[in-house]
Amino acid sequence: MKSDRLFRLFREVRLRRPADIGYRLYRSAMSKVGLLHRQFPAHPATDEEFLAALKPGIAESVDDFAVHFDRRRDHGFYFDSHSDSFSGCTTTNSGHLENSVGKYAESVLQRRFSFLGSPEVSFSNEIDWHHCLNNSHSWPKLHWLDININQPDLGDIKSCWEWNRHGCFVALGRAFRQTRDSRFVDAFTEMLGSWCDQNPPEIGIHYASNLELGLRIIAWLWTHHLVSPSSRYTAAHRSRLHLNLYYMARHIANNLSYTAFTGRNNHLVGDASCLAVYCLMYPEVESSERWLSDSLNVLWESVDEQILPDGMHFELSFGYHQFVLEFYLQVVLLLRRHERPVPESVMSKLEQMCDVLAAVIQPNGEMPNFNDVDEGSVWALHDSPAERTRSLLEIGAELFGRTDWLRGGEASTTEQAQWLLGGPLGRSVTLDTVLTDQQAMRGSTAFADSGLYVMRSGFDKASHYALMNNHPDPFPNSGHNHASLLQIILWCGGVPVLSDGGTYRYNSDDGFRNALRGTHAHNTLVVDGRDQAVPSRNFGWLSKLRPTRTRFWETDQYAVFDGCHDSYMRPLGVRHRRTIIWVKEPCLWIVRDEVTGSGTHRFEQMWHFSSAQRVHRLGYGEFRLETGNDLGAEVQVILQEGDEIDLVVGDSQRQWSWESPRYGELRPRTSLVRRWESTGPSSRVVAIAPGIDRESSIQVYRDVSVDEAEVLNGRFRIRFDRYDVSIEPGSHSGNASKF
Repeated sequence: MKSDRLFRLFREVRLRRPADIGYRLYRSAMSKVGLLHRQFPAHPATDEEFLAALKPGIAESVDDFAVHFDRRRDHGFYFDSHSDSFSGCTTTNSGHLENSVGKYAESVLQRRFSFLGSPEVSFSNEIDWHHCLNNSHSWPKLHWLDININQPDLGDIKSCWEWNRHGCFVALGRAFRQTRDSRFVDAFTEMLGSWCDQNPPEIGIHYASNLELGLRIIAWLWTHHLVSPSSRYTAAHRSRLHLNLYYMARHIANNLSYTAFTGRNNHLVGDASCLAVYCLMYPEVESSERWLSDSLNVLWESVDEQILPDGMHFELSFGYHQFVLEFYLQVVLLLRRHERPVPESVMSKLEQMCDVLAAVIQPNGEMPNFNDVDEGSVWALHDSPAERTRSLLEIGAELFGRTDWLRGGEASTTEQAQWLLGGPLGRSVTLDTVLTDQQAMRGSTAFADSGLYVMRSGFDKASHYALMNNHPDPFPNSGHNHASLLQIILWCGGVPVLSDGGTYRYNSDDGFRNALRGTHAHNTLVVDGRDQAVPSRNFGWLSKLRPTRTRFWETDQYAVFDGCHDSYMRPLGVRHRRTIIWVKEPCLWIVRDEVTGSGTHRFEQMWHFSSAQRVHRLGYGEFRLETGNDLGAEVQVILQEGDEIDLVVGDSQRQWSWESPRYGELRPRTSLVRRWESTGPSSRVVAIAPGIDRESSIQVYRDVSVDEAEVLNGRFRIRFDRYDVSIEPGSHSGNASKF
């Protein structure tokens, strides 16, 4: 057992960058001898230290600074916090809100909290901001360097961190803006005071992550500007906020090099972005210009390092893609407000990032649940995942004049976009321009650099949609990657059919973390029961994914995805090729898996149906999917001799048969597994069609070989060979169209 752990540790170290290893060893040595504790001294926040950090002559007390801050001619925030001409949302005089932010704010008033699937926790007296939420324990109040964040008895740290990002404060501010009810302001000031009392600088789990500090800075700044018009938000409250914000920003500035060496991913962008926002809002701090220069240098360099040429963030998670886009947009919008330049190369990359969102968005308006997704966002100003995505596209449409990104023919502006833009979309964004641009918007799209491919019939809520991936491994930053090459996520007629397993929790000891990022949890092929890459602990990998050739093309009548990977080549000598053909009218999806190599192997073709689907077995290899009273799709598995079919529903022993549609949530889903064993090359075919009515059925004729499929009334005949796909119109005449 000890030798196994040492072997895994050796493999992990071997796969890390030398600079990463060296810096971690350096930090560990610094910590052992106490030098890091001196760099981050723990002591109560003091007025004297804050005033000494200001430029000369700014203020004689923190209260003076609070008055100065509010009286500045140009506050430089995204909107004028003292103006009632724009509220970013609909106001009401009733003092009672029935919308989602109102209900959430009311629960915060009652001190009831639940985050990321954790059970609801309520506090009758003072809130314990170190409560784990997942259980009855609390994180220790030690110097953050002395806390191990991976303690199984304390549960997933992310729930506590998410809560302490203080989106609840922003909800109180939004509710106040809509109702002018002082209860929301009183709750905010009370909670602000208790949090500061319990979290002196450098003490506790909430100083252990630069990113968490940065997101808290953003939440406090937004809440400050939302509640500023209230007389209940006194100078003493404002002084407490300014004082503690300084210590958070100073910590990030002093610790930015750690992230630059060990976390060159969304964390580095987030740290630099939040520090830049603080510096722009606090030019009175002596170090702010230097910190701003450092943070902007990191951001502009990270654009080239982290954003792939096709516009996708290199961690290949749509959740983190939006996260990083938000970090950049908050800085760009504020720089524009302060009349500071932004490099054109950066703006071009941000336009590409928005373009990815617009092309990949699902029929329900949300981004796909692909690779890790943890619900993290920079601003707590939206009420749903779909609203979050739409607001980003609205901001992008305003910045880049791209009204083709506004789906659904709607020209209204989300609350989040209005707050950030300082008002509704510009006059150039009208319903007519939205409709005109949408007519010209492309359908299927290939993002070759990121290995992501989209087939779609349109952008309405009843469209057909498929996402395929044969993506590169973002090693050595593969922590949010899943072993899912050649997967398909499928919607038929706006109904989810084939789903990804999702994420569940990053830090848990129940096995779901690695089960849901393993190959069995995805709609692809498993060889000899192995994952395409070997997971290590909760974020590491002991081997790399190895995608090879991918081709993608589309005509007016069909679209084709044809990809291969060699992830099984090194351990098993097996290559997997998958061809997906979408016949547009009548709609049909053909999926063919081909494996080549030597030796005898056992294969599992995994098909995971959305937890919203009810699966009915019609015959051997034929299945019907239903959602409520609507027919979702029909699935036909073209069986060969020796094939085995197994339906698994939410089996605790086979954790891949569960789905995590949101971080921290689990739902049982129906998984169809087709197994076979073969020596040498073999192939298998599955056909899926949307159920237009209950009399329709897939017509894939049984009298053709497994390497051919005659589809739907003889309209097309599809042939496969070792290197190509040919599609003939009609049944038996004419030349095949080779691609």
